Amino acid sequence: MLDWNDENSSLKKNAYLPIPKAASTTVGRYMKKYSHGVSNDMALNGDVKNMPEFRDYFIYTFCRNPYKKIISCYEYLLTHKEIPEWDKENMNREYFTFDRFVSIITQEINPTYQHKPCWSVYWEPQTSFILNNAGKLQVDYIGRVENLIEDINYVCNEIGLNLTTTGPCCHKSQLDGQRPKWKIKSIGISGKSSWLHSDYKDYYTSDIKKKIDKYYEKDIEFFKTTF
Repeated sequence: MLDWNDENSSLKKNAYLPIPKAASTTVGRYMKKYSHGVSNDMALNGDVKNMPEFRDYFIYTFCRNPYKKIISCYEYLLTHKEIPEWDKENMNREYFTFDRFVSIITQEINPTYQHKPCWSVYWEPQTSFILNNAGKLQVDYIGRVENLIEDINYVCNEIGLNLTTTGPCCHKSQLDGQRPKWKIKSIGISGKSSWLHSDYKDYYTSDIKKKIDKYYEKDIEFFKTTF
């Protein structure tokens, strides 16, 4: 846990609720000195806003277009071996197509896994993280990956983080009673992508889209997402 004394004493108490494949690595790395973290277990199985350790906290998260997020999950699986259940798959694009991936996670086909649910926190609907079991929001602010720089600036301002041209700082000696009006312009995101298609729509057929529409129905409705 962070120490709210010393350099963090001027900040509003806050916590970041990371959602996998929604810039969680980038935001977590950038804000780790200034925000507590909410674990996936806490977010999925609890009521974060009413937990004693977070009751008076400003809790924020970042979400992503679900049609893009699921592609990020697929591309991640092709290059990472962090999900043991998927070791049985031949991880090349010719065999392990996006269509096959979507069909497996939606359980349209499941021959290899003998009907064992192919669930992972990576593609769990985002509303599962941000809504508690009663369907109420358990975060105070939802930023968007598609608007990452502007929204992370909002978070920094909300928690009282001093924004400088070179990055955030919150040392009182550097504040001098006022916060400069500079804004973060970059947080180290590469413009390069390993995706096969530059336009996410090129991954989809009408059949694949129908499956994702159903799988992420709650997300699509909550975020008012259009394809």
